[in-house]
Formats: sequence, structure tokens, C-alpha cells
Amino acid sequence: MALLTPSSAALIFYPSDPSSSRRSQILTLLHKTTSLLPRTLHPYGESLSLWEGALQRAWDDVNSSASRNVRIAVFSIDPSANSQDFITAFLDDPLSLTEDARTSLRERWNACPQKSIVFSYGSTDINIPEGVITIPSPWLSRLNATIVELSPEFTNPMPVLAQSDIAILLAGPFLQIDDRPMVALPNSLVLINDPHHPHLPLAKIEASLQNLHTQAIASADLSQSIQAIDQLTSRPRTSSAVESYQQLHKRSRLSSLHKILERRLLSGEPPDLSVDIGNIKLATARHVLHGSLSAIDFAVKNVEAENKASRDSVGLLRKMIWQTELSSRDQVYGEPSLVRKAVEKSEKTVRSAIDTLKWWRLPLQIDDLGPSLTRVISHAWCRDLEKHLVFHAGRLSVLQTSIRSNTQKIISSLPDPIRTPILINDVAQTTTTAHNVQPFSLASPIISRLAHLNSPVARLHSTAQKLVLSTATSSLASIAGAYLVWSVHWMQGETALAAGLFGFFIGLRRYVKKWDSAKKRWWENWTRVGEGLERDLQVRMFALFYGRLQISSQKVFEDTLNENITASPRKAADNLEQQLRHREDDLDSVKTELQSLQAQLEKL
Repeated sequence: MALLTPSSAALIFYPSDPSSSRRSQILTLLHKTTSLLPRTLHPYGESLSLWEGALQRAWDDVNSSASRNVRIAVFSIDPSANSQDFITAFLDDPLSLTEDARTSLRERWNACPQKSIVFSYGSTDINIPEGVITIPSPWLSRLNATIVELSPEFTNPMPVLAQSDIAILLAGPFLQIDDRPMVALPNSLVLINDPHHPHLPLAKIEASLQNLHTQAIASADLSQSIQAIDQLTSRPRTSSAVESYQQLHKRSRLSSLHKILERRLLSGEPPDLSVDIGNIKLATARHVLHGSLSAIDFAVKNVEAENKASRDSVGLLRKMIWQTELSSRDQVYGEPSLVRKAVEKSEKTVRSAIDTLKWWRLPLQIDDLGPSLTRVISHAWCRDLEKHLVFHAGRLSVLQTSIRSNTQKIISSLPDPIRTPILINDVAQTTTTAHNVQPFSLASPIISRLAHLNSPVARLHSTAQKLVLSTATSSLASIAGAYLVWSVHWMQGETALAAGLFGFFIGLRRYVKKWDSAKKRWWENWTRVGEGLERDLQVRMFALFYGRLQISSQKVFEDTLNENITASPRKAADNLEQQLRHREDDLDSVKTELQSLQAQLEKL
């Protein structure tokens, strides 16, 4: 039987005439504990139902002034222990029961369809089909008790045991505890049915039953007690039968259980011992409070363990993100000047093409200048770097699949209360096609920055056309003006020719100077685009890892990491951290209230 581990609580019965103050305090604690239960035990539906029912019954019991019998429940927690023998040995009285009543008592389970039998004191009335037996047992009379015997097949004995005044748990000598869940029962005592070891190794037994936190352990040889009864009933008038009965009864050690029950249930001074049911009600309510608070304490420890496991999972997710970012950065941009070298290599190819655009060749190349330069730039623009990034995008796609798989394994290992539908849905959204790494996920800045060069090329082409046209126009105007002033005899021929050539060379000098300026501006645009590409691909990455740079540009690499590759573990870690903050805040509040209730209970 798997035993839950709430903290133990002493089985204490107070003197008779308990004050109304103690009764009020217990009622207040019952109310507060009932309010606290759903905040901690809602993941444990069966335990919540158990203790809510026990607290409600304890409240009704304490709040009622009506008298009742002492409630004793008997259940076997060990398949090798026989509860049938215990009830027979405990209730069978050779002087009170008839032979027919004795036979019916011993064979009660043979014809009983119920999973429990209720024993009460009175004239003999045995109703086996209904599971009710009334017999004139001296012990039932002395203890003013009703005993409920639960069958070993009773599937959920905990409510009956927790709500009883005394829970007698039967076990065999080898403590073969079955696998049904048990809670701590501060109102319990354990009886070991062991015919061979009258002196039990209590330390070993207590260690085996430590999670049950029972307050009394006794041993008995039930077979000896039954033999004693048989001896006396077979020869009721002989002194040898009486002597044999006394010896067998003594060897049975059942009297130790009688003494424990008397100490628990009887008040006053000998010989005036009696049952004070008001005192027993308060004591039982106190035991229920102990059990409930212990269950809450157990749930709190469970939540703490779940939070710790979840914190460890968050650490694994964050470590996965960090290792992925670091290794990817080193593999994709392991060389610090990778982008700069790619731009410089492209620049060499483009510069050789630009250098062919001499001023004297412009008139012959004027129509094809823009398209030809665009073709050269397109073929030269960071081709090797683009192939490098496309290759690593494929590698990162494989890495993304592995990371998603590892994230799912971590989520699957989370405790059920942490693995919420919201968490699963959030992570599932990061595994859609939209978040997959594409071949050009990393190389997209190369294409976008190449488009930024279209405008400088167009301006250079337009400038060349304007310069050729304006220079040709000014040259023709100078020659025509010189001819005009010569034809109207304003100047002599040599002077007019000199003036025309002077105007022509002035226009040509302006043309050469403006063309050089246009090429210079074009290279400035080239440098700006190259630096922008380096920022897009690399510089923002250092801001991601070190938090030192704040550059407003297209952050392709960390976008690919955050929104694609590490999106699943990042979303899972963020969701878990948010959950844990709320859970830890609630847990602190519950622990504070729990400690307050425990302190108040200890003072009672």
C-alpha cells in the first residue's frame, strides 16, 4: 500500500468538560481549513473530496449537542492480516453469545454481499445480507462503540477511516502493505497479528510505517484468543477449561489492545471510567484537522517539488537556447571580418568595371552604362557569402527540428499541473510552417541590400547622360558662337577660333570634374550599403549576446534564432517562468496561512 507522507499528529484526548472556548476555536479552525483545502488539493481530487467530507462531518459533529456512539473502523492494510479473526477475537464472548450467534459471527463474510459490516451493542440480531450485526459484546457496551469492519476488497477505505474516532489497522508480521494509497491517520493504531514474535522489533516496524504516522503499535496472536474461546465454550463447567482459557488469552496478548483503547476512549479515575462523547468529538475533530493540514502540507511539498522540477526544465531550455545561439553564431560568423571581406571582394570586381567608364568613353557607352553595371554588380555582390549562408540555413533547419524535439521531451517530462493546455498550444504555434527556417532566411539581407544599389546605379547613369548631353551642347554652342562673331566681323578669325576653343575646353573640364564627383558619390553609396549589410548580418548579433549595442536595422540573424530556430524553447521557457511566478506567489500565501493554522492547532 503506497503511503502518502503528511506530517504526523499526536493522538490526544482532553479531559472531560472541554471549555466552550476550545470548541469555538476548533470550529473556527475547521472553517479556515475547509477554505484552504481547495487552494492546495484541487489537483488531487480524491484527497480533496476525502478531507472536505471529513471536515464537514467533524464540523457537524462538534456543532451538535446530540450524543452518539464511539466510531471504530477496522481495516486490513496487509493481505496477510485477517480482519475476520480480529473481530471474532475482539467481540466473541463465551458468556454472552449463543452458539448460533457465535457461528454466524465467525462465518459472517461467507454470506455477506456487502463490503462492510457494522457491529453494535444490543440483543442478538444478525442481519448478514444488510451487513448489520447486533450482539451483547461486553467491549461494545464498555466502550459505547460501534465498529465498522471493512472488507479487504473495500476499494476506498480512507473516508471511513479518517472520519472514525479510532482506526484499527491490521497487518501481518512481514508488513506486506498493499498498493492502495493511504493518508496519515493520527487517530490510528496498528495491530500486528504475529503468533511467533511476542516482542516486536518496534524500531523496524515504525520505520516501515513511518509515513502512516500511527500513534500506537501493538501485537497479538489472534489465533490464541480464538482457541481460548473455543476451549471455554467446549467445556464451560470445567476448571481445566477455565485455566486453559486464561493461559491462551494471556498468550494472545489481546489485552494490550484493550488497554490502549481504554486509555484513548475512557475518561475519569478508576473505577469510575466512562466514555465522554463530547471530549471524543473534539479529539476526533482535532485529528481530522491534523490530517487535513498534513495533507495540505504534503500538497505544498509536492508543489515545491513540481516548481523545482519546472525551474530545472526552464534552466535546460535556457541552456539549449544559449548553446544554440553561441554555436550558431560561431559557425555562421566565426570569422569577425567575414562580411567585410565578402564586400571587399565584390568591390574589386565592381571597381574594375567602374574603372573602364572613362570620361572619353561615355558617349559610346551612354545607353548601356546602367544595365551593364547592374549585371556586373549582381554577379559580383557577395556570391560566396550568399552560398555560405544558404548552406548554414539548411544546417540550422536540421538543428531546428532537433531543438523542437528536445523541447517536446522537456515539456512531456513536466508535472501535470505545469503542463497546461496553454503551454502546449503556445509551443505548438511555434512549430508551424511560418516558423520554419527557409534557404534564404539568413541570406535575405544580401538580396535586400543589393536592391539598395539600384538607385545609385540609376543616378550614375542619369548623371552620365546629362553630362554627355550638356557637354556636347556647350561645345557646339562655343563653336557656333565663334563662327557667328567671325562671320559678322566682330572678331578676327584667329581670335574667334581661340574663343571657341576656350569655351569648349571649359565645358570639357566641367564635364570631367562632374563625372569624377559622380563616381565618388557612387562609391560612397557602395560603402554605405556594404556597412549596412555588415550590420544586418553581424553587428546586431553582438547586441543579442552581449546587450551592448542598440542599432536600429534589420536584425536577420537573431530574428531567425528567436522566431524560428529557438522559438519553441523560448516560448516554453517564458510560459513556464510566468506560471512559476504565479504559483510561487500563491504558494507563499498558502504556506503562511498553513503555518498559522498549524500553530493555532498546536495550542489547543
